[in-house]
Amino acid sequence: MARYTGPVCRMCRREGMKLFFKGARCYTKKCAFERRPTPPGQHGVRRRKVGEYGLQLREKQKVRKSYSVMERQFRNYFAKAEQRTAVFGVVGIGGVIAFVIGSVLLIDTDIPGYGIPWSLIVPVGLTSALFIFFVGGMALKARQRPVVSGREELIGSSGEVLEDFDGKDGWALVHGETWRIRCKQPLGRGQKIRVLRMDGLIFDVEPE
Repeated sequence: MARYTGPVCRMCRREGMKLFFKGARCYTKKCAFERRPTPPGQHGVRRRKVGEYGLQLREKQKVRKSYSVMERQFRNYFAKAEQRTAVFGVVGIGGVIAFVIGSVLLIDTDIPGYGIPWSLIVPVGLTSALFIFFVGGMALKARQRPVVSGREELIGSSGEVLEDFDGKDGWALVHGETWRIRCKQPLGRGQKIRVLRMDGLIFDVEPE
């Protein structure tokens, strides 16, 4: 299985937090992040404000690097997890049935104070079942809603070019955020564009 073999302290500096790749050394003053907490690369250059997608990307990178997996491996794990069928409804209903049967059979006694009255079993069982059905219905509705954030929502979005450029490298405003763009033809300032695909944090666009 492929894995990262470069300097691990560089990843901590890039994410802006300790990922504790070197164990006990990360708790001492010898930790590279303690001595140089700035991100790696050229310094003194004004950094642009990170947008919503950039923040989500950084959080994803933190998780991926914490588990020491490559990008393709992480994508495959995520796809497999999404394909798994949720069983919270089945487990919840089974719990309610087990509660009712256990209340009736396991504590069926004539000794005063040890029995569970039906006036308690029925309301608790019905309330639990209704709660599970309600939460399950809300979860199914949420899964069927269209995507409103992330990479999938950005593809096909409209934007506006911020400055004239020859198509190789430029900037545009998409969803209120500044993004770097590429295009096969020159674009002018204020021209409307549509996002075709994403390559990292760069959009490939076309004029509308």
